Order: sequence, then structure tokens, then C-alpha cells
Amino acid sequence: EAKVIEECSELIQAICKADRFGYDSHHPSRPQHSNRTDVLCEIIDVRAAIERYLDSWRLNLENSHR
Repeated sequence: EAKVIEECSELIQAICKADRFGYDSHHPSRPQHSNRTDVLCEIIDVRAAIERYLDSWRLNLENSHR
């Protein structure tokens, strides 16, 4: 649970940074990584953390009921 929270927080931070400075902008010390790339990487991390969370609870999104 904490890992999902942490990864979501990092995604929020990356999106806020991209929104503020532009998605095609980058940090001066990392010109090879645009803010867009950072957001995408964080999305991937969030998805992986959610998958691990679902697996740990033996949950399946396709068969879940609201």
C-alpha cells in the first residue's frame, strides 16, 4: 500500500513539474530526459506498483465488483 502511495506521489510531482515548465522541457542536469519522459516513467512505476498491490491481495480488476 505504501509503495502505491509513494509512486502516485511521484507521478503527481512529475505531472505538476511538466505542467509548470512544459512537457518537452527538461532539467538542466538531465537534458536527455524530458518532463514527458519523466511522466511516462512514473506512470509505468504506478502501474507496476498497482499490479503488485492487486497480486498481494489476490485481486483482479476484470472480475471485481463495485
